[in-house]
Amino acid sequence: MRVAIYCRVSRSDLNLENQRLKLEEYAKSRGWSYEIFVEAESTRKTRPVKEEVLKRLRMGDFDAVLVYKLDRWARSLQELIMNIEELKSRGRGFIVTGK
Repeated sequence: MRVAIYCRVSRSDLNLENQRLKLEEYAKSRGWSYEIFVEAESTRKTRPVKEEVLKRLRMGDFDAVLVYKLDRWARSLQELIMNIEELKSRGRGFIVTGK
């Protein structure tokens, strides 16, 4: 399986290395190939890296997206549901590893 690993922090003073390491370890332990996507800067309305991941999932470059926590992917329940429904309808997975 090929997955897109998506990492994001809410503030520039936070470190996303722990997220990345745990997600990479999770993918490696399952024998998955992966590409890491890091949202370095994002605002409430724009997350260009997330949009790129969605685009690549739509194109079939990945079988699933792998995130540490739900709130790292979506900022609202409505956004989360919409994204998961779209991925599901395209036969793509949404995998969350953290608590």
